[in-house]
Amino acid sequence: MRTLTLFPHPFDPRTAVLITQWLFLALLVVSLLGVALIDAEGVVTLGALAGLVLILAITVVMTIARPALTPTTALFYVVPALDCLAIAILRVDADGAASLSPLLAIIVPATWLGTSGRAWSILVAFALGALTIAGDLVRTATAPPGALEADLPALLMVPIIAAVASLFGFQLVDEAEVASSSERAARRTRDAIVDTVEVGMIVLDGNGAPVIVNRALREHPVVRAEGPDPYSAIRSIPSFEADGRTPHTPEREPLMQAMTEEGMTDELFWARAHDGVTTAAFIANSRRLVDERGQLEGTVMVFTDVTAYVEAVRSRDRLISSVSHELRTPLTVMRGFLELATESHASGGDRLTEYLEVVERNLVREFAIVDQLILAAQADMEPSSAQPAATELDAVTANALETFRHEAQAKSIELHCSAPTTTAPLDPRLFRLITEALIANAVRFTPLHGHVDVGVDYDAGDGTDGLGIVRLTVRDSGMGISAADIERIFDPFFRTEAAMRSGAPGVGLGLPILKRILDAHDGTIRVQSELGGGTTVTVELPV
Repeated sequence: MRTLTLFPHPFDPRTAVLITQWLFLALLVVSLLGVALIDAEGVVTLGALAGLVLILAITVVMTIARPALTPTTALFYVVPALDCLAIAILRVDADGAASLSPLLAIIVPATWLGTSGRAWSILVAFALGALTIAGDLVRTATAPPGALEADLPALLMVPIIAAVASLFGFQLVDEAEVASSSERAARRTRDAIVDTVEVGMIVLDGNGAPVIVNRALREHPVVRAEGPDPYSAIRSIPSFEADGRTPHTPEREPLMQAMTEEGMTDELFWARAHDGVTTAAFIANSRRLVDERGQLEGTVMVFTDVTAYVEAVRSRDRLISSVSHELRTPLTVMRGFLELATESHASGGDRLTEYLEVVERNLVREFAIVDQLILAAQADMEPSSAQPAATELDAVTANALETFRHEAQAKSIELHCSAPTTTAPLDPRLFRLITEALIANAVRFTPLHGHVDVGVDYDAGDGTDGLGIVRLTVRDSGMGISAADIERIFDPFFRTEAAMRSGAPGVGLGLPILKRILDAHDGTIRVQSELGGGTTVTVELPV
């Protein structure tokens, strides 16, 4: 059931009294006009007009100076005193106006005094009530015998009523302060709750004005709306369809959709920060709040950051596509060369060995891809212990280069190696795995007529801690990596835009797996690169 609200919210007792003062003035004017129609000579006097003008002036002053009328100012107490004086003048000067009830007239100034919140204001109201009837006592003193006795009981009630009205105003202020305190406490509790949840939340009122924008949304890396008007900052953020590329039309923008009757249900969209780089995917839901009459009371919107999930799905799709391609290509090559080998054998040709070597190389590549997938699946498991041995660094490096010699020659890529003819105490299998992974990447992403340089250094250390360092450096003249992509090259299944545009094979697992292997053996890896300027990868492995 809806209630009619007469006073503003939050409730201000002094504003309520001011409204009542205007109503009292209107009632007074109507009453005097009514009496004037019957006895104009008794009402239209200089004193009566002076009293009426005084009340009007007081009411206007109260209205204009309302913000300054606080209990700490003298004017706050002067206003009701003048009000009571004007009432007394009206009752004393005009016989017809004397019919104006002092009980009714005293209520407004007395209640105003009570809103000061001071207990002694009740005594002041009692005194003003006595002032109001002073003129009546003077007038009745000259009246015929018995008139004073007839009016005295009613007149003596005036200061009592004034005190009661002042007490009522005092209670109004007290109740308003309690309500305001409760409202502030409820607001703090509400804000604490909505700021605790991890999803973004916006609550609008029935007019579309923001009531709540919670912390999770304000502090989101894409939003960063910590200013005085976070809602406007959020509205200015560019949003895109689920594909992450198509900009939303105005009617498709999430905040606009939420205001429609249909609202949003599990609506996937992307948002981009004002820096033009940071993006995030959100699932949006909204609900309109209506009362029993169908009137809109507000709208609640919830935004869940699903960037990690969307990226995982995209990575999975890329993995399936890339792995399918990577596995199919060697199989296709092997099938073709096996057919050639069969024909060569049947016809007595002498190229059987050559064909089988091609099949073997592709079979090795197939196993390498499968090994990468297995390593990726086991990357979070406890790594196996290394088995150090006296490893010839130059021999292992040369063998790793030889593995990719044929692929490099097909692209006219020059391979260079610089390694000391010395041994180091490390696991040869681990060192070869690392070396081959880096050379494979370098050859794969270097264009025709490029070069790949491999260098190995060994620092045996000073013998104090028993640790040395094997440093492997692979430098290429390939396509390079942009500054934006270089921060993500160790993310599983991540491939740079340049790599995908080039059509180079891969599933984005090589460097992430290598990084995990090195982490497990206390090694480090650094990548220096710029787009179009080649890449240098440096690995340091303690031995």
